[in-house]
Amino acid sequence: MPRLVIALLIAALPATGFSQGETLDPVYVEAFGGMYSIDCSDPDADSLEVLADRLIFSGLGEEWVGTGILAARSYWGRNPPPGFEIALMGGNGPEGLLFEVYIDEAGQYILMDGYKALLGDGDESAEEPKFFHCPPEDD
Repeated sequence: MPRLVIALLIAALPATGFSQGETLDPVYVEAFGGMYSIDCSDPDADSLEVLADRLIFSGLGEEWVGTGILAARSYWGRNPPPGFEIALMGGNGPEGLLFEVYIDEAGQYILMDGYKALLGDGDESAEEPKFFHCPPEDD
């Protein structure tokens, strides 16, 4: 979905069923926060980050930051896809970000809306790449 459409959808969302505010609820930060990557062992791999005050996409030679986070457990209504946990949306104008968090037998991961289109490989039948939750780095 083009970023402008995402930004317009975020702006039009009703308050009901969504957690709204400048920051993400601490319960959601604890459960879904942190770094996610296509390949956690490669520091240069495309990645996503869920922080209390912003969502970040780093990759494909770009970095997008979404603030004013909305958290929607009911994003898919009464029939969510298997493993769906929550949708996290953040936007600044046309640079809106939509992260859908899932959990399956491989662990917690995010599907970033529009990422496959950014890759431009033209293979519409391919699955959306998964950004897996990476363990925190030891200091």
